[in-house]
Amino acid sequence: IAQGLMSAEQISEMLTNAFGEGWVRGGKIQVTFIAPVRPGDVITSYGKVTSIHSEGERKRAECAVWCQNQGGQKVTIGTAYALIYEPGEAG
Repeated sequence: IAQGLMSAEQISEMLTNAFGEGWVRGGKIQVTFIAPVRPGDVITSYGKVTSIHSEGERKRAECAVWCQNQGGQKVTIGTAYALIYEPGEAG
């Protein structure tokens, strides 16, 4: 059985690709590992922005995140938050 943090790392990589500096500098994540990942499983990470909140001068996206195996079974579920940077904006 694979360590649960492996799927959390996969979610983090997905969020880095989606939010860049907003994830790296201001990201937060809470996940629960709900099913085991076994050798040979193919795990895919997913995310969906569920809301956007003002946070001072910035905005923060709230996202539902999860990983599922090749059979469609969710193995990790949670919520992530990332700052939103405008294109070309320095962090």
